[in-house]
Amino acid sequence: MFAKLCSLFSSDSILRLSLVQLILWSCFFYSFSASIPIISVETGWAVENLFTALTFSFLLWAVSSPVVGYFIDVGMSSTLIQLSIFFGAILLLIISASESEYIVYACIVLLGIPMAFTLYEPFFALIMRIVPDSKQASESILKITHIAGMASLF
Repeated sequence: MFAKLCSLFSSDSILRLSLVQLILWSCFFYSFSASIPIISVETGWAVENLFTALTFSFLLWAVSSPVVGYFIDVGMSSTLIQLSIFFGAILLLIISASESEYIVYACIVLLGIPMAFTLYEPFFALIMRIVPDSKQASESILKITHIAGMASLF
């Protein structure tokens, strides 16, 4: 089955980008919807406060999007994707190790920044830059979207 999945891709780079998107969506986005009730039970923190922090994270993501667009336009998307993945990993590490609910809330909100720099748009802009044929680029974007969409299953 994995070989059949791999045959859908015209290049190894598209497969790698797809798998990275799958992991990023799982870690930065979907994991909180699934784990907030568990965090609330384990810590005694209000579910409403955790979801409010997540909402502010999405708002920060939206507000950051024009900045992301600027950096994509000047050709810095690859560098910023890498830095944002690292920043997001640090935030997840702090969230997992912290016992302070306010630090956790702040880190959840700050996850909006790596989400803006790593979820779909910067990757798609990168593909549009490295794949010269627009039809092939569109097909690559579609393939990435299908694979990364599996994050909702996990």
